[in-house]
Amino acid sequence: MESLLKNILSGLILEAVQDSHSSLISITRIEIGKDLLTADVYISVFDKTKQKEIIDFLNSKQGFFRKAVASRAKLKYNPLLIFKVDPLQEYDERVEEILSKLDKNE
Repeated sequence: MESLLKNILSGLILEAVQDSHSSLISITRIEIGKDLLTADVYISVFDKTKQKEIIDFLNSKQGFFRKAVASRAKLKYNPLLIFKVDPLQEYDERVEEILSKLDKNE
């Protein structure tokens, strides 16, 4: 179900968001709640200065995305989509930064 939502939302975000916000946006992962009623959609934004603006925009368009998903996927439950910045990306960048510093010190 996560991969189906990811494929549908990727296309929708490309159509709806990338035209109005000139930043590279990608869905890194989706976590669907055990009750299947909510889905956390984790987003990566290339331009860090626009992260909050883009997440706020996506969350303001939840109804549009939910309706579009419902029309494209025949699911028993149509989850509420909650867009969030993926914290794992920052964690990965921090680990890489530390490793590069260690390499320079050797």
